[in-house]
Amino acid sequence: MWREAGAVVAVTAHGLPESAVDAVVAGLRPVRGEGLTRLRASIPAYPPERLGEPGERLAASGRDAHAMWAVFARPLGRPGAYMVTWRGLDSRRGVIGGGSSGLDAPRQGVVFGGGREEDGRFVTGAVSADVARVRLVLASGRPVDLPLGRPIGPDGARWFGTWVEASRGQVREVAALDARGRIVARKTRW
Repeated sequence: MWREAGAVVAVTAHGLPESAVDAVVAGLRPVRGEGLTRLRASIPAYPPERLGEPGERLAASGRDAHAMWAVFARPLGRPGAYMVTWRGLDSRRGVIGGGSSGLDAPRQGVVFGGGREEDGRFVTGAVSADVARVRLVLASGRPVDLPLGRPIGPDGARWFGTWVEASRGQVREVAALDARGRIVARKTRW
């Protein structure tokens, strides 16, 4: 346990003995001024795998100038069923939302997930093996190609996820396209 600015914080680490964690905590010191600025600037470089919990597999991740986010998938016990969790960090605000939902990996096309936050929206989903890319279109008409993660599970489904900050505008649509650029599926209501 550690107390900072009136808040009590529990510090743990996966795979480390408590004595190692205690040694790190004992060395913690308050950070101010330029040191705090450097620390906040390092958030976009934070390894996305570290946002996960035990049993979650990193399915997709991304970053921009100020934020990083990750999408995790945890098998639910029946083929193709996953608990999908999204989390993010922002160098200006700290933690940006996060949430979970159950999704069945599609045999064909795409399934969508994600959630609205006070200052933006997580857009997540899974696509079947026949989908070559996923395109998000902002209300301004600007398209953004979303990277697809590695396949998780025997069905070959791949996951995508992104954080859309409210200042970038609303999401108009997200479309899954095949190798020829034809739209396989789309969602227009967000």
